[in-house]
Amino acid sequence: IVAAGKGVKVLLVDEQPHPGGSLCYQWGAEGVERRNELLDAAARFENLEIRTGTTVGGCYGDLWLALFDDQKLLKLRSRSLLVAAGAFEQPAVFANNDLPGVMLASGAQRLAHLYGVKPFERGVILTANRDGYRAAIDLHHAGVKIAAIADLRSNGEPTDLARKVADAGIAVHPGCTVYEARPNDARDGVAAALLGRIGPQGQVETDSVVEIGCDAITVSVGWAPAGSLLYQAGGRFAYAS
Repeated sequence: IVAAGKGVKVLLVDEQPHPGGSLCYQWGAEGVERRNELLDAAARFENLEIRTGTTVGGCYGDLWLALFDDQKLLKLRSRSLLVAAGAFEQPAVFANNDLPGVMLASGAQRLAHLYGVKPFERGVILTANRDGYRAAIDLHHAGVKIAAIADLRSNGEPTDLARKVADAGIAVHPGCTVYEARPNDARDGVAAALLGRIGPQGQVETDSVVEIGCDAITVSVGWAPAGSLLYQAGGRFAYAS
């Protein structure tokens, strides 16, 4: 929008069927309102085109870009490329974490808000950040029962989200992790989550393990940049000290 306002011819490429990214499903009513504001602003520029359902498959010499959708490949030559691809939520490692019903918190929110699908009936959330608490509140309002939050941080969530979770009647286990996903009898889903305290050396204190019945375990423990296009174009990431 800023570039278009300066008179630049802009092509915005979004691989999702609808523009807006996580504003469509992860930030509640405020996110949807912000998305609509941005789309209204973008629609005012004839020099700004939005292509949805389209992926930038590669960036080659002299900014030769390969764009493809479900019907065709488009070869595009660009004078400049701005990558704002966001981040991927990362999974967590615990026993049986490949069972159906173990999912990312953002994935559960996508199901609820983009597709109108109730992701599960009763779940446990494993988190290490405020996004897990946001997801718990969001899913609670969507009619999903959140049995517990296991927070890897010993001090829990320092923001007002902790109070909102408590007001929703959701139990929080600080300094704990999901030790194991207990499968159901058919071994095609989750029957319970085993939670344990994290010891001083990072190990699970097995004598502290408790079992919480649930049909899903959602995970929100961190993010990694969606940087595949930048890597393919020769870029590299570095940690900021």
